[in-house]
Amino acid sequence: MAALVPLWRADADAARRLHGLSESLAGADVLRAVEQVRQQRQGPAPLPAWLQALAGFAWCPAQDVEPTLCQHADEGAVLDQLVARFDGSSGPVAVFADAEGLCRQLRLRLLLAGRAPSFAQDWAARLVDGQSWQPPGLAADPDAPGAVLALATGEPAFDPQGQAADDPRRAVAQARALCRLQEAGWL
Repeated sequence: MAALVPLWRADADAARRLHGLSESLAGADVLRAVEQVRQQRQGPAPLPAWLQALAGFAWCPAQDVEPTLCQHADEGAVLDQLVARFDGSSGPVAVFADAEGLCRQLRLRLLLAGRAPSFAQDWAARLVDGQSWQPPGLAADPDAPGAVLALATGEPAFDPQGQAADDPRRAVAQARALCRLQEAGWL
């Protein structure tokens, strides 16, 4: 069983197109403007999937292999690498949380990047939710999966202060921890 931990970044280009903002605005300014409008309309809420680009991912092909990190400024290059990893492996792929939601978000990003839907045809059947073994009350707490994964495996997969939102080192640690849980028979 392989393990996958995606790294996301705010997609300033999509926000610019979606909200009709000027090309002269810097990406950071576009994101601040969109976030301010969203805050006024909805209050504090996470960035929607269509405004999150895949910046990279940690991939661990097996329990006894060290996870690798793939990052690139071009989302299309990252998606191509992800497709290659899926095509180069067989069997299930464990993800940290919400396998169904992650599959939908990855398919959305493939669509927005102009890739063929056939690339992700079997991903829904192959993705295994890393928190599926947790009781619903525990899984409802957004900090629980990371905390339990870190405590169960001894990997630094949890950031209690929330300072490293999409830290590559944490993604690699989470991929390693997922492989350890799978090796122990929990996934």
